[in-house]
Amino acid sequence: MSEDDIEDLKNEIMQFGAGAHSTVGERSSASPGPGTHPTTSPAASGPAGSLTTSTRRGPSSASPAERSTVDTNVAEASSPALATGPSPGAGTSEAAPAGSPSPGSATSGPSPRTDTALRHCENGATWDGNKCVCPQGFSGPQCQSLLEFIFIDIPERINATLSLLLKVTYKNFTKDLENTSSEAYQDFMEFFKERMNEVYKDVLAYRGVNITRLLSGSIVVEHNVNLEVNYTLDYKKVFKKLVNIVRKKIVNETRKAVEDPDKCKDASVFCYSEEATTVSETPKLSFDPHEQCMRMAAEGFAQFYYVDELDEKLACVTNCTPGTRTQLNCHHGTCQLQRSGPRCVCLNTDTHWYWGETCERSTQKSLVYGIVGAVAGMLVLLVVTMTIYLSRMLRKLQREYKISQEWQKEVPGSFQNTRIWEDQGIKDKYSLESAYSHFQPSLKNMDPKKEVTQDVPLGWELSCATTPTLHH
Repeated sequence: MSEDDIEDLKNEIMQFGAGAHSTVGERSSASPGPGTHPTTSPAASGPAGSLTTSTRRGPSSASPAERSTVDTNVAEASSPALATGPSPGAGTSEAAPAGSPSPGSATSGPSPRTDTALRHCENGATWDGNKCVCPQGFSGPQCQSLLEFIFIDIPERINATLSLLLKVTYKNFTKDLENTSSEAYQDFMEFFKERMNEVYKDVLAYRGVNITRLLSGSIVVEHNVNLEVNYTLDYKKVFKKLVNIVRKKIVNETRKAVEDPDKCKDASVFCYSEEATTVSETPKLSFDPHEQCMRMAAEGFAQFYYVDELDEKLACVTNCTPGTRTQLNCHHGTCQLQRSGPRCVCLNTDTHWYWGETCERSTQKSLVYGIVGAVAGMLVLLVVTMTIYLSRMLRKLQREYKISQEWQKEVPGSFQNTRIWEDQGIKDKYSLESAYSHFQPSLKNMDPKKEVTQDVPLGWELSCATTPTLHH
């Protein structure tokens, strides 16, 4: 290729580079001169996102070195927007820092609307940047739901302490027994433990005794018997049986007759007062599922949770928890735990309304619609009937009023009713007593020189020459 050809090619490339702000598709569809086939390709060695353009005019005889020179010149001749950043619609961009969105490109991750919705945490939950951290007893993406149940952490073994009181007779209480570090106290404790171990040796759950206090009155021993069993769902029943066993053992021990009181004074021999022996009814357990349930329940709702079996496990449940023995039967509704307690929320279907405390009652919608329609029809019929009746009454009154007005017109030499039309009552207007009581003769329009004969309503006639005379 000659230098002139290379120069012409550069000029064409410069003209082509002036349209670098158009899209790649627009550049691909541009029509160069005859025999010219422009193409675009990503730069192999340029900055990220830059493009190089090569133009071919028919079969090229340029050497690889010349073609490389042309490609380099095209990259340099391109506009700065093409070399350093995306041209409008080109879909390519300069390398951007990690995490920053590229202009004109879609960003990954949740949309702002979705992110805002997720950050709306309910019931005192907090947003940690990724999710709502729910307070105790709540769950859901926004911590909007109460937990239906909470499984209780169950230990493998349960310990219990049973309080007892024994009165050791024939021994004197000394000051040394008030000091737990004294030799007398330690010796008494060792002898007492050995004796109790002998008494309870047949009780498999027995784990020793602990003296809590020594009192005067011979020697009164307050102590605890320690018990331990493996956890079962019936662990309370197991401990109840153990309490009875311990009671029988210690009562039998204190009932033993004292054959030689002098032997009871020996430090290793214990004699007891049967009457002073007491055994607690209820052991103190190391495991309290109710307390754990109250602690794990949502604040303000703990009073509605209780301990029950669920799938053969102990769980903290409510009356709305499915699968429990005390589940509230809502019939045609769902149970919801509200601030006021478990409540049945009744369903509404296309055919029925359900209501009642447990949604046990139903009303058919078609029946209600029929009754409402019938009542509405009756009301319409009543309105129409009353309208017709009132319109007829109004027409009748108008006719009577018109007749009365014609009768009231003044006629020379007639009697006039001056007050009958002032009364608003229909009865008073048309009663004969009212009409006759207000008739007065009117002679002011009569000509005394002319004889007049006039028909008067109600059969009265008026004839006068100089003085009016009434004829019945």
